[in-house]
Amino acid sequence: MIMKRLLLIIFTTLSLFSYGQDYEMLNLINIYRVKNGCGALIRSIELENIAKNQNNINILSDSVSHSHKTSEIALKGNSLPSTKHNKDKFIIFLCKYFDLEYIEPKTEKEVSTLTKLYSIYLFSTSKSHNNILLSKYNYIGFDFFTKNIEYKKNLIKIGNKEYKFNKFISHHKINYYVVIDFKK
Repeated sequence: MIMKRLLLIIFTTLSLFSYGQDYEMLNLINIYRVKNGCGALIRSIELENIAKNQNNINILSDSVSHSHKTSEIALKGNSLPSTKHNKDKFIIFLCKYFDLEYIEPKTEKEVSTLTKLYSIYLFSTSKSHNNILLSKYNYIGFDFFTKNIEYKKNLIKIGNKEYKFNKFISHHKINYYVVIDFKK
């Protein structure tokens, strides 16, 4: 297990230097895969271009659609966990797969990281999406986009009206779109 983690850290470092950018989502997906006994993925520019094009379509249409075959997963979300039940399940996921504690985000960077983790969590809760995420693929391309980050305290907005509910907890309202493509 220590060897797998060491290899993942080395691979992650190399991919960061070779592309010269922050690929936090790739690192998080690879950590999740390794914890599930799968190999780490290598970033593909070709797949990334496919994912970016599809995500642009999703963002413009404010919907979720797939560009091609069954090796693509996509998600559109509008908040981090907003009920105690959802947050409790997410906290268990963070601890089990990432050895992390849930800390309420205070900066845009923290919200972004938590949203990426929450996206992986949401994919993991769908059998078909999780199967794709953990399949024997070698290459990955992805696009992750967020907009309209707002902090909400026990409120839900419907239309232009805000309602206060005790079952809702303080959370971040955030629109996010994720497209991930895989290939062998």
